Amino acid sequence: MIVSMAWLPQMRAQRLLRDVYSQASNPKTGSRYAFDILVVDEAHHVAPSSPSTLAGGRGYAVDTQRTIAVRQLAEKCEHRLFLSATPHNGHPESFTALLEMIDPRRFARGAQLDSTALKDVTVRRLKTDLTNKGFKRRKVNTILFDPSSDEQQMFGLLDAIVTKSAKLNGTKPSGDIVTLLLKKRFLSSPYAFGVTLRNYLSSKAGRGLSDDEYDDIFGEGQADEEEGLWEQVESERLRESKSSDPLVGADPGQLEKLASWGLEYEGRADSRVEKLIGFLDAICRPDRKNWLNERVVVFTEYADTVEWLARVLRQKGYTDDRLAVIQGSTTPEDREFIRSQFTADPSKEPVRVLLATDAAGEGIDLQTYCHRLVNFDIPFNPSRLEQRIGRIDRYGQTEEPQVYHFVPDRDSSTYGSDLRFMEIIARKISQVEYDLGSANQVVGRKSKGTSARAPVPRVSRRESTPMR
Repeated sequence: MIVSMAWLPQMRAQRLLRDVYSQASNPKTGSRYAFDILVVDEAHHVAPSSPSTLAGGRGYAVDTQRTIAVRQLAEKCEHRLFLSATPHNGHPESFTALLEMIDPRRFARGAQLDSTALKDVTVRRLKTDLTNKGFKRRKVNTILFDPSSDEQQMFGLLDAIVTKSAKLNGTKPSGDIVTLLLKKRFLSSPYAFGVTLRNYLSSKAGRGLSDDEYDDIFGEGQADEEEGLWEQVESERLRESKSSDPLVGADPGQLEKLASWGLEYEGRADSRVEKLIGFLDAICRPDRKNWLNERVVVFTEYADTVEWLARVLRQKGYTDDRLAVIQGSTTPEDREFIRSQFTADPSKEPVRVLLATDAAGEGIDLQTYCHRLVNFDIPFNPSRLEQRIGRIDRYGQTEEPQVYHFVPDRDSSTYGSDLRFMEIIARKISQVEYDLGSANQVVGRKSKGTSARAPVPRVSRRESTPMR
C-alpha cells in the first residue's frame, strides 16, 4: 500500500488500518505483523517536533499526529526502512525518537546514543562517496550590495527599540522572541517587515504565542504543502506574547515610522533587489532584449517577500511568461505545471526565473536545465537551506551547481553585521561536503557569543548521521 503522510493520521486511514491490524493479531492466522516492511520517505517529517522552550531548546519534544501514526504503524511492520537526507533537526531527543521507531530494542527516546548501534542501522550515501555518478562539487558565491542609508538607519532604530524593550521587560535581547521575529522579517525584506509591524499595530488583544508556535518561527512543524506559506500571523500575537507590551521601549511614533517605511517598498526595489535584477539580467538577458537559454531559481522564506519580488521583477520586464512563482498557496496542479515548464528545454519554453518559498524546497527537482540558485534570505533552520540547494544539486545535474548569497559591502552597521552573520551560516552549511551534521557543528561555534542573532542548533557529527 502507498499512503501519503498527510492522509495517514486521518480518521478514515486509521479506521482501515485497524481492520488490517486486527487480522494480524488474530491467533488463527499465526501472523505477528500486518506488513512485511514499512518504507518511510522524507522520514524527518515524522520525527517529533523540537522542544518548544526557546531558551536553550530545553523541554520535551512534542509528538505530532504523524509521529503517533507512524509509530503505531511501525510496530505492526516486521522490517522498517526510513529514508531522509536531513534526519536530524538539531535536537537529540527528536532524533532518538525517530531511531526508536526503527529499532526500539537498540534505541530509546531521549537516551544517550550508542555510536556502534547507530552504525548497525544506518547506511550513509553522501554525494562525495559516489565518484562514478557525475556529481559536481557545488560552488558558493556572493552577491555584494551596498545597503542604503535608510535601510541601515531603520534597522538601527529597530535594534534600539527591541533592546530597550527587553531591558524594560527584564529579558535578554538575544533570546527575545520579538527580536527574532522582527529581525528575521527585516532581513527578508522591508515589505515583509512593514506588513508584520502594521499588523502588530492594528491587532487587538488575543491569545498569546503558545510554546508550540515557537517552532513556526524557525521553520519547523508546517505540513508539507504549507512549507514557506505559514501566513506569518506572528505579528498578530506579539502584543500578547508577554505579560506586557513586547515593544514597550518604542517612543511615540517610532513604530508607525518603521511600518510606513517598510510598506513604502511595496512596489519598488531595495538595495538587494537592485543587485538581484542586475544579476538576473547578466545571466538571462545581457542586452536587456534577447533572452538566453539560462535559468535561475530564487528562494525566500516568506510569502510576503516572494510576492513583493514578483511585483518588482514584473515592472523590470520579467513578464509572466518569463517568471514563475511557487509558494505554499500554489495548488498541486499549478506547482506541477510550473515544474514542467522550468524543466523543459529553454529553447522551447520561455520561463527563465522561478521565485519560490520553501514550499518548493522539497520534492521539486530543477536540475535538468538550471544550475544557479539564489538565497534571497537565510532560514534559521539549516536543513531548510540544504533542502533548497538540493533542488539543483542532485543526480542528473551536468553543470557545476552555483549557490549565491547576499553579502553587504560593509558590515560596520548593525544591519550589515547581522546580515553578514546570516551569510556566514549559509556559507558554512553550503560548503561542508553535503554533511549537515558538520554544518551544524560549525554553525554552533559561529553562533556562540552573538548577541541579537538567532540561536542555531548545535549537533555532533555522531548525532546527525543521515539515514540515506
